[in-house]
Amino acid sequence: MQIKTVATREIRLGFRNSWTYSFLILLTIFTIAILLIQTGVSNTDGYTDVTGAMMNVTLYLLPLITLLLGGISTVTEKEDGNWELLSTYALSTSSFLFGKWIGLSIILLTIITFSFGIAGLITVIFGSGLSISSLLFFWTFSSILALVFLGISIFIGAITNNRWQTLIGAIGVWFLTIIIWPTLLISILSFVPYQWIKPILEASTLFNPAELIRIFAMIKLGAGSVFGSEYDQWVTWMSGSLGSIFFVVLIIIWITGSLSVGALLWERRDKNR
Repeated sequence: MQIKTVATREIRLGFRNSWTYSFLILLTIFTIAILLIQTGVSNTDGYTDVTGAMMNVTLYLLPLITLLLGGISTVTEKEDGNWELLSTYALSTSSFLFGKWIGLSIILLTIITFSFGIAGLITVIFGSGLSISSLLFFWTFSSILALVFLGISIFIGAITNNRWQTLIGAIGVWFLTIIIWPTLLISILSFVPYQWIKPILEASTLFNPAELIRIFAMIKLGAGSVFGSEYDQWVTWMSGSLGSIFFVVLIIIWITGSLSVGALLWERRDKNR
């Protein structure tokens, strides 16, 4: 009941916030732009150069926006004194964070759905020939990416004290998971014995949700071979029905783990005051 109340409050506040509509406009323009790239492409099903480019652009923009939106929304509750007021109603930190995640998730999914709906309509009008399956694929890909990074963003907001710290933390996580991850991984693997490279490479995917989602999406598009022999086990697992279950479990662990650890650290900080 507490979670539902917090989620309802978050939805009400979110749709009154100008940042929500700024995000909606930005994402809609961005989605229209990347979908219009496909204008004139005869085959958009499966993994193509255009599909890969769209995935990469989505990976760059969406996590950053989500990290900033969720993190600042969470830390603002502390700075504005809202949390001190809410905590007087016997509201647990975990209920508050999970409710906030649900509320912000509904807002994000609404924005993503609206953006893809408008973008899909415009690209059809311009005759891009975008298939429904491709549009649904990118909607699902974007939604999962946003939901996972929303959990991480709330974790960042829970462990920081002000907007400046949250901003640094959000950009830092985005830089690590999106920008520098391949270079960092290659640098680390260059110092380990050859026989360790494959297990380390496969295990490291679990610690980067963006990479996990990207690999799963590409495998489902039939492009698992581009990862080489190092990801043979990943391709085998993900290609089957058990792979999808395994992926969903990992996503749930990332979301619940981020929120639970964030709540634990928030409570511990309040007790030490």
